[in-house]
Amino acid sequence: MNIVKVLRTMDDVAQNEVRRSVGEIAQKELSEIQRVAKSRGKVADRVAQGGKVSKSSLLGEIKFGFASQKFSGGATTQFNNRGDAKGNRKGIGAAAEFGSNRFPQFPRWSGPMPSGPGSRGWFIYPTLRSAQPEIIKQWEESFSTIVKRFD
Repeated sequence: MNIVKVLRTMDDVAQNEVRRSVGEIAQKELSEIQRVAKSRGKVADRVAQGGKVSKSSLLGEIKFGFASQKFSGGATTQFNNRGDAKGNRKGIGAAAEFGSNRFPQFPRWSGPMPSGPGSRGWFIYPTLRSAQPEIIKQWEESFSTIVKRFD
């Protein structure tokens, strides 16, 4: 079954049902990420607590790091602030998740997955990797049920 073709041919009612269903799955994963982040300190906890499940996604997207989430001193939970002057980036979401060579409060985690230093993450990516088989299973079951109901 080509999922993209099926999604495109669904009517609005079926697509809304998919959004609701995958949103519930994503919300469970966000809650688990938030639970893990609490053990990583205040910054990681704040980044995770600001996570949002996209209500319009048919795939169950979770978003982190927003300019509106500010720390005292001006830092935000953003992951990428390309508009900031070099060396003066204010987004610390990536540092909380992947670590930093420059700042000891963000310990670096080097690992073999997927490749290179700092690529493993601390609370978002490891949590999603460990739950990935269950997420896929739940998504496929939910999607199949909806397709059968609206086919």
